[in-house]
Amino acid sequence: MGSQLFDRPSASGDAGSSFPGFLRGSLAGLSGAKPLLFLLICLCLAGLSQWNFLLFHAAVEGVAIVVGVMMCVVAWYSSRFAVNTVGVFAANGMFWGSMADFLHAMAYKGMGVLETDGADEATQLWLVGRFVQALALLLAPGVAGRSISRGLSFTLFGGLTAGLIGLVFLRLFPTAYQNGVGLTPFKIASEYGIILMLAVALIRVWRHREAVGTTVAPGLAAAMLFSIAAEAMFTLYINVYGVSNLIGHLLKFAALWSLFHSVVKTGLLMPYHALLTEVAHRAQVEQDLRRSNADLEAFAHVASHDLREPLRNISGYATLLERRYADRLDDDARQFIGFIRDGADRMDRLISSLFSFSRVRRDEGRMQVFPLREAVQDVVRDYSGFLTLTQAAVSVPDDAVSVLADREMVGDVFRNMLANAVRYAHPARPLRVEFRWRVSGGRVLVDVADNGIGVPLAHRDRIFGMFQRVERGPLSGGSGLGLALCRKVVEHHGGQIGVTDNPGGGAVFSFDLPLAPPPPG
Repeated sequence: MGSQLFDRPSASGDAGSSFPGFLRGSLAGLSGAKPLLFLLICLCLAGLSQWNFLLFHAAVEGVAIVVGVMMCVVAWYSSRFAVNTVGVFAANGMFWGSMADFLHAMAYKGMGVLETDGADEATQLWLVGRFVQALALLLAPGVAGRSISRGLSFTLFGGLTAGLIGLVFLRLFPTAYQNGVGLTPFKIASEYGIILMLAVALIRVWRHREAVGTTVAPGLAAAMLFSIAAEAMFTLYINVYGVSNLIGHLLKFAALWSLFHSVVKTGLLMPYHALLTEVAHRAQVEQDLRRSNADLEAFAHVASHDLREPLRNISGYATLLERRYADRLDDDARQFIGFIRDGADRMDRLISSLFSFSRVRRDEGRMQVFPLREAVQDVVRDYSGFLTLTQAAVSVPDDAVSVLADREMVGDVFRNMLANAVRYAHPARPLRVEFRWRVSGGRVLVDVADNGIGVPLAHRDRIFGMFQRVERGPLSGGSGLGLALCRKVVEHHGGQIGVTDNPGGGAVFSFDLPLAPPPPG
C-alpha cells in the first residue's frame, strides 16, 4: 500500500495536477467537513473571547492538544494496517508540538499556573510548538518509502522539543515579547520563517500527494493554508488579548478542524474501511476460485470420459492385430504391439484416476452409513488373486464400526492404499498389510500399515500432491494420482491424512472418517 498516511479514495484528493488546482481542490474539499457547524463554533468562540479571552484561548489550545495527541495515536494504530512512515513521522512532530502548546497555555498571561514575568515565556513556547510542527510537516513527505523507526522519530522530536523548552525556562531563548512594546523582531522573523517552512511543506505535500494519501493530502494542505494565515496574524499584535491574536487563534482552529476531519477522523475509520475492503476482496477471490475449480473439475470429468473411448479403440485394435496376424509378426512386432497395449492401459488407468479425482467434489449427496469392514473386504476381494500369488497377507479387524461417508470414495481410498502397499512391497519379505481403526471424538481413526520399503522422510509431504511418485519399488510407476485422490476424499469428509514409519519396517498411512450416528431409539 506504499507509504500512505491513510489511503482511501477521495473525490477532491487530486482535483488538479497543477499546484493551484491542488489548492483549489483542498479548499473545496472542506465542504465535507461540516462547514456550518464549524462556522457556528467559530461564532461561539468569538463571543467567548469577548467575555473571557483566557477561556477562549484555553479552549483553542485544548483542541490543538487533543488533535495533536489523537493524530499520534491514530497514526501509530493505523500503521498496523498499512505501511505508514509519512503519517507516523508527521504525527510524532504534531504530538510534541501539542506538548509545547500545553505549556504555552499554562504559561499564558493571566492563567497563573506557571510563574512567568509576563507574556514572553508563553510566546517563546508558542514558537517552539510552531517550529516543531512545521519541521515535521516539512520533512514528512521526504520519508515516503524509507524505513524509519517510529520510535526513533518520536524520540528525536521529543528531544528537540525538550531542548527548546529547556532553553525557554533557562532564559537562554531569545526574547519574543516585551511588555508595553509588543513583538520583538526575533518573534516576527521567526513567524515568517515558520510561514516559509509551511509554504515549502505545502509544495512538498502537493508533489508527494500519492505517498501522503489522496484523502489526507487535501485536508493537510488546507490546514497548512490556514496555519500560514494564522502565523501572519501572529506577527501583528501588540496586546496578547488583541484582535489580530483573536483572528490568528480562530484561523488556527480552522487548521485544527481541517486536520481532524482529514487525518484523525479518516484514520479512525480507516481500519474499518480496510477490513471491509479486504473482506470484499477475499469474497471475490473465493468466488473466482470456486468457479475456476468447478470449471476444472467439469473439464476433467468430460475429458476423462471422452478420452477413454479412443483409448479402448487403440487397445482393442492392437489386440485384434496381434491375434489376426500372429503368424506374420516377428518378435519385434509383437513387442511393439505389447508396448502399444501397455501404454493404452496405463493411460486408461491414469484417466480413470483423474475421473475419480474430479468426481470427489461433484458427488455431494451420496453419504451413507456402512460398516468399514465391508468396504475393506470388498477391496481385498478385488486383489485376492494377486495377493494369493505373492503370498501376501491382509488382516482386517472384526469389529463392526460404521462410518457416515461416500462408500465408493472410501473404497477408492482403501484400493489406493492396498495398491501402494503392493507396489512398494519389500523384495526380501512377503507383504503384510494390516488395517486397524478406533473411535475417538466422533471420528474413526484408520491406520493402514504395511511392511514394505517405507516412505522417505523427505517425500512424506510431497507424495500427497498430484502426479507425485517415489520410484523405489519393483512395481512402482503408478499414475501419481492415487494418494492425491486419498487426501482429497479424506478432506472432503472433514479429515486429515498422513504417513509415518511402521516400527517393524514399512509405512503407516493414517486418516480419519466421520463416525456413523447411533441408530434412532
